[in-house]
Amino acid sequence: MNWFIFSAALVIALGLAGFIGFLFTFARGPSVDITKQMLHPKSIYYPFRGTIGDGVEWLKKRDFEHVYIKSRDGLQLHARFLPGRSDRCIIMIHGYRSKGENDFSCACKFYHEQLGMSLLITTQRGNGRSGGNFVTFGVKERYDALSWAEYIRDRMGEHVDLFLTGVSMGASTVLMAADLPLPACTRGIIADCGFTCPEDIISDVMKKRFHLPKFPLLYLVKLYARIFGFPLETADARKSLANTSVPVQLIHGRCDAFVPCYMTEQNFAAATGEKYVFYSEPAGHGCSYLCDKEPMEKAIVEFVTLHLTNR
Repeated sequence: MNWFIFSAALVIALGLAGFIGFLFTFARGPSVDITKQMLHPKSIYYPFRGTIGDGVEWLKKRDFEHVYIKSRDGLQLHARFLPGRSDRCIIMIHGYRSKGENDFSCACKFYHEQLGMSLLITTQRGNGRSGGNFVTFGVKERYDALSWAEYIRDRMGEHVDLFLTGVSMGASTVLMAADLPLPACTRGIIADCGFTCPEDIISDVMKKRFHLPKFPLLYLVKLYARIFGFPLETADARKSLANTSVPVQLIHGRCDAFVPCYMTEQNFAAATGEKYVFYSEPAGHGCSYLCDKEPMEKAIVEFVTLHLTNR
């Protein structure tokens, strides 16, 4: 009887731990505010606080149009649109519990003024003004990226040169969308520090940050994700890249302590279409543009220019 009670208690405890881990990882939560993060001297963003501040101010002065669409599963999704040239646009997808001001504050001016692009800065499901109770690590977000691409095609026309870009989970989102039926006007994908698949990044974070074993917690988290409608094993950037002809430009910082650089190496190796990679030797997570602004801009300009049909 004691063994039965012990076993039952252990199962309940593990199930509860898995459910707490699931909620901690996936449930909707407050977005990170980079303007506060960058003020802490130990933050990786602290050395770039001036540049980030300038980028945020540039965004604040722009007259964005707030736009909304319905996701394929019925959620209201939010984005901000800033017109540029009528024949080119870039869709920008932020990372985990982040927002456009965090991940693209410094790059928006470059894309808009130097490359002349219209900007669509999206808000991922489970964040900000977009609906949804869960962040799904790309499982459902990839279809949201497809919906935004269709929105731009319908709004700007079949002639538009359309690019998708993302940072961190946003990078994985656009890579996982690569083998979906994206509009024919999609010219390329730019992915900065994306992971390979949800299982890999969750396992890595559990081990490095929380010193937790993969078994049984990851499998319990996967079980709850399946129960709530987004099986983690159904999304993998490597599989998508192996089944697409959309050109990709991959980017990663060699000193990334959150998403390991080897994940971009694996994504690059898996890609069977036209592919390019840029590594920033000193950059931490999401900091390649900040650390290596000129060479990274050069790489992006070359990639975009190569695939523009509207010169």
